[in-house]
Amino acid sequence: MKWLKKILLILVVVIAVLFALAFISRNDMKVPLDLWFLQTWSLSVGAWVLLSFTLGMLSTWLLVLPGRLLGSVLIRTQDRKIQQQKQALATMQDQAEPGK
Repeated sequence: MKWLKKILLILVVVIAVLFALAFISRNDMKVPLDLWFLQTWSLSVGAWVLLSFTLGMLSTWLLVLPGRLLGSVLIRTQDRKIQQQKQALATMQDQAEPGK
């Protein structure tokens, strides 16, 4: 099942790259990005759109990453606590049985 997920992920990435290349080739008019304090080099409209989309995805991923890492750490600590409590309950039940 893992290999199927990997194959599907690779297929989706390849299709996305092909669509991006087609998008860039269809939108090939060169425009410079002119900000108040900076004027960048000229790139095609498609390249600017894909660059902004990619930078947005990366910045979102970087902003979400600490929360996901913290969540996984909290889940692991809660799992350890649950296992300790299960072991403590099992030992209490074992100690209570001989008295019956």
